[in-house]
Parts: sequence; structure tokens; C-alpha cells
Amino acid sequence: MDGERYSQGYRCRHFSLALPEGEGQDRVQNLLRNVADTLDEMEKDGPVGVMDLVLHYDLESGGMRPHLTVYFYFPEEAS
Repeated sequence: MDGERYSQGYRCRHFSLALPEGEGQDRVQNLLRNVADTLDEMEKDGPVGVMDLVLHYDLESGGMRPHLTVYFYFPEEAS
């Protein structure tokens, strides 16, 4: 397989966040703020390129709880 064809010169990384279980666990607005705060914190060490955001819900005993997965890369690692 031709690695160059698929890598596009960067490595994709990811993290997922959800709000703590309990009251307010379903507030997408708060989840988005937490993700933005996390990205701001990460950028203290250098730029972060966001490639994709995926919102999904896990059904749990306390109700629906959104999770957000962020796919990102560090531009300085691009070849």
C-alpha cells in the first residue's frame, strides 16, 4: 500500500470528551465550550489543526449523554 497516498503528510490524533454524569450531562453547549477550552489549552504549546468533530450520544441509565470526538494534528509535524 502506498503510504504517501493516504497520509497527506500529517498524523491524525484524537480525543473524546463528555460532561460529567448527572444534572446537565446533556448540554451540548457546555460540551462545546469544554472542547474549545481544551483546544485553547493545547495551543499554548503550539498550533493545533482541527480536522473533524464528531458528536455522538451514548444512552446511559441517567439519560442521553453527548460525547464529542475531536480529530486533530500538529502542523509542525507535517512532512
